[in-house]
Amino acid sequence: MFKIFLIFILAISIIACSDEKKENPLILALQAESPKIKNVLQNAKAHELQILLSTFEYRNNEVVFTDYAYQINDSSYYYPASTVKFPAAVMALEQLNKTPAYNLDTSYAIEGDSTATTFRKDIQDIFAMSSNTSFNNLYEFLGPDAINDRLTKLGAGPVRYSHRLSITNADTLGTKPIEFTNNLNNSFIQPGKENKPTKSLAINGTQKGKGFYRNDSLINQPMDFSKKNYLPLTTLHNIMKRVIFPEAFPETERFDLSVDQQLFLIESMSNLPRNLGYNRDVYYDSYVKFFL
Repeated sequence: MFKIFLIFILAISIIACSDEKKENPLILALQAESPKIKNVLQNAKAHELQILLSTFEYRNNEVVFTDYAYQINDSSYYYPASTVKFPAAVMALEQLNKTPAYNLDTSYAIEGDSTATTFRKDIQDIFAMSSNTSFNNLYEFLGPDAINDRLTKLGAGPVRYSHRLSITNADTLGTKPIEFTNNLNNSFIQPGKENKPTKSLAINGTQKGKGFYRNDSLINQPMDFSKKNYLPLTTLHNIMKRVIFPEAFPETERFDLSVDQQLFLIESMSNLPRNLGYNRDVYYDSYVKFFL
């Protein structure tokens, strides 16, 4: 099942500043003569296409956003897929500030996993390669209850993390213990945590498709997404704003990131697999990325 969802955050305002009503750039773009665009728009509802565009300008040294939307509906479910990795990476950095014993380069291993990793590697791999393993590591580190509570308090919008990605028993409620080793070779354990049972979402569209495969068997009925991860485009967009422009929000609605952490995060978001030493023939520059 493939869905189309786009997040546009522009580093430069593309619309001239004036007191006159600004023309909606999304409408201009969607009215283009491109056959590909027309094909999508003719089936926009079926594709569940949603678009958010924010431009910005500075007025009196303050960031002012102008938002444009197309078919945004937080109460109609779409599967967020790998977009859940972005907030998890932000929150992992934030959590490091609360625990002096941890830092970006602290080595850690999830119980049952013989391979140790670091937060720096996991965050870089999330953005360069969309690593499911790295996301699952951060999920174990943070826990779904903590992720949901924190994002809700930020006021970014509705959210519900309920499962890991691409593993068996992905929705197991308890997180696993984690062993950390610092640069003095001292080890310490973060115990596993129990989390709240997942409740079914009371929104539209949680039954998707006509059939799906489970254990290589075709199930001839829609797939139930009511207990899957829920991260609407609006929430993602608002999280992005808080990462790029924290000064535009009250302190209670900002992530607790240092300047260095913010810069590391933004650099990681734009990084390419080859810059991390991965084989360019396998992990090409546009691997799990969409270049414009």
